[in-house]
Amino acid sequence: MKNFLLVIELFDAEEAARFLSATSIGLLTMVINGLMSLDEAERLMFTPRTSKILKGKGISQEFCNLVMNCCELEDVLDLIPLKFEDSVRERMFEFLEFLKKTKAQDPSLEHLDLR
Repeated sequence: MKNFLLVIELFDAEEAARFLSATSIGLLTMVINGLMSLDEAERLMFTPRTSKILKGKGISQEFCNLVMNCCELEDVLDLIPLKFEDSVRERMFEFLEFLKKTKAQDPSLEHLDLR
């Protein structure tokens, strides 16, 4: 398999956390609808390593904690499968609440050079 590098340009840590929150909600939505396995979502986003790397890049501790909370979904699935769907929905809600607390960038100011 060839390595594939995807580069997404974000202008600061808060914008990155907002983008990653939206991505996380999307991954969890796919899991809950059976379109993606939890293993795949974990591989893409929800690992302690990902949390550590993001923290090192200046992403907020709150967001990194949300990623770590998603790492525990595997335990819920293994130990209490009847609570798995509710747990996934709780994690989605936490990411939504995080988004509500953060400020969206004004694209007309931040992205002038892209016009």
